[in-house]
Amino acid sequence: MILVVDDNSSLRNVLLAVLEDAGHKALGFLNGKVALAYARQHPIALLITDLVMPEQEGIETIRHFVREFPHIPIIAISGNPDYLPAAKHLGAAIALAKPIGNADLLEAVQTLIA
Repeated sequence: MILVVDDNSSLRNVLLAVLEDAGHKALGFLNGKVALAYARQHPIALLITDLVMPEQEGIETIRHFVREFPHIPIIAISGNPDYLPAAKHLGAAIALAKPIGNADLLEAVQTLIA
């Protein structure tokens, strides 16, 4: 299962559709708190998280996932590329700037869960 965390419901739904069309099982979440609660109860293969969100920033979400689930790879996404190096420093395996092309997303996913 791939978790997609983004407070923008339109983008989250597009990312989910791209992943599902490529044969992946994916679930979307509004914020990192809910995604973290889900991950504590269910096995997941990958986390894709936006960095700027209300409730729990993506950076904080990355910190929690790295601490609790160090084996789960993380893709950080952001409309502000200035935040991407910090996400990589904290443990994101791949950082992608929005807008994200479908091929770029799928290539990143394939790299991490192949």
